[in-house]
Amino acid sequence: FKLTDAQLRAVILKNSTIGVKLSRNFGSMIAQMQDFLIALLGRTKELSDLQPHTFSEMAAKLDPASVESGQAICRAGEIAQGLLFVESGTINLESEGDGEQEQVTAGGILGAAPLLTNKPYTYSAAVVESGRLWRLAAEDFQAISTRNPGLRRSLGRSVRSRLGRADQAQASSRLATMPMFAQLPQ
Repeated sequence: FKLTDAQLRAVILKNSTIGVKLSRNFGSMIAQMQDFLIALLGRTKELSDLQPHTFSEMAAKLDPASVESGQAICRAGEIAQGLLFVESGTINLESEGDGEQEQVTAGGILGAAPLLTNKPYTYSAAVVESGRLWRLAAEDFQAISTRNPGLRRSLGRSVRSRLGRADQAQASSRLATMPMFAQLPQ
């Protein structure tokens, strides 16, 4: 029994766990994972307008991480260590201060706003339903986005990040100094 390259790629597209396990056994990501990872990135709405070469470059740097229910992903105030893509599972985000919650599921992304703004997370994230995340390390994100500025633009347009209290106060004080807004009641 033998599998051709194309057959193995097709199998991995249907069941990425096979590719992850093969990669682990070989000690590095196997080339046949590329199609799956490019498809995963392509399904991420925040990246929908990127060029295929950007996806290829990102896919080459992604690392898988299995996550279990109850596991903490990040805490408010921490610096982002990378961009996380949710392949499967459910992640609960809880905003610092107001406790507002949001869930991120397959096809979602975590960490874009902190990477773009160089500010810490404004939320804590924990796994609700076990699954798999793919991590693009912060230094790889910076290098890729330098060569492919469309990555930053795409994330900047798509990612909506609520301002933390300190940012709200700073924005409010700056607006108050502008002549256009100076006459408005506080």
